[in-house]
Amino acid sequence: AAVAAFAGLAIFFFLFDSILYRVCAAAVVSLAVNGMHYCGMQSAQYYVAKYNGIWGAQTVALELPALNVLIGVLVCNLVLMASMGYYVEVLEMVRKREGEAFEKELRYKGYMNGAKELIRRSKIMRYPMCVMRYENFARLGRLMPHEALRDSNRLVYLNTVHAATKFRKKRFIVFFSHQWLSCKIPDPKSRHFQDMMRAVEGLSKVCGVKLKNMYVWVAYCSIPQEGLDQQQLAIDSLATYAAVSSAFVIVAPQVLHTETMTPCNFMTYSKRCWCRLEVFCSLLSSLRKGPKDSSSSIPEEDAEEVKAVKEVEFVDGKAGVRLAALPPPPPPHPTGTATTDLQEQHRAFLAVDDQ
Repeated sequence: AAVAAFAGLAIFFFLFDSILYRVCAAAVVSLAVNGMHYCGMQSAQYYVAKYNGIWGAQTVALELPALNVLIGVLVCNLVLMASMGYYVEVLEMVRKREGEAFEKELRYKGYMNGAKELIRRSKIMRYPMCVMRYENFARLGRLMPHEALRDSNRLVYLNTVHAATKFRKKRFIVFFSHQWLSCKIPDPKSRHFQDMMRAVEGLSKVCGVKLKNMYVWVAYCSIPQEGLDQQQLAIDSLATYAAVSSAFVIVAPQVLHTETMTPCNFMTYSKRCWCRLEVFCSLLSSLRKGPKDSSSSIPEEDAEEVKAVKEVEFVDGKAGVRLAALPPPPPPHPTGTATTDLQEQHRAFLAVDDQ
């Protein structure tokens, strides 16, 4: 009976994954196994030896119906089996929780080790930072690949972190981050290009920096598109590029993708792996350096002209450029989980959005 009960209980454990089901399964198995012995126990008689002291002993038979014994055994067995089922369920829940906690700790350690490695790598520039003077950038009329700009000598190469930091003291470097609007080229209709120019002009007014001192960094223009080895070196240096930039700018207007005709906006931008990487690199550089005065990113030539500006908006039709030292948090993710915490960013931030 015990072996059959345990076998049946084990079968029910594999069929159901609930405390109620498992306790009921234990009760059913106990009823079935003990019920099989009911017929054989009905005619049982129990005898008890009774001793009468010094005059001797006399044996008296006591008739005890088997039904009473069976009911008592059955009740005890039901309680025992149900308790065992609940106990096994509790043990399994504890084991699952401990396993999940252990996996979470391993993931956390992996994230920390990865972050430490990124911080270490962010101090090294593996590929020169290629920036372009805003005046030359505006004359392009559209985003052009890195190789075309390199061959036309329109790029300024900053080979080391020291050189980039020294260059930033006299110039204002704007780091642009945006989502591709086509599978072949990033901005087929030059929508992002127009927003980038408006953003630079807005930053120039807000920060009091002359346009001749404004330089831009865009991935399509500043990162090699043909040489994969050089491209990977530039990608590994993204954190350094963001660290030496004067402003980090997200360009995310409400437009449609050229091939898929799906909406492209700040929400879709925040889901892109490449875009998240650029935002993370900017946050990483901010956390590594700590909070600082926003005026430290202003070129020395224009530092005296800078005035305290809380918030300024430039409106041109439906589109608008909003400038602020600390932007409002991004819209909530559809799943309810956070995407990127922009409130932790300690540098100038610009969001271009039609909404």
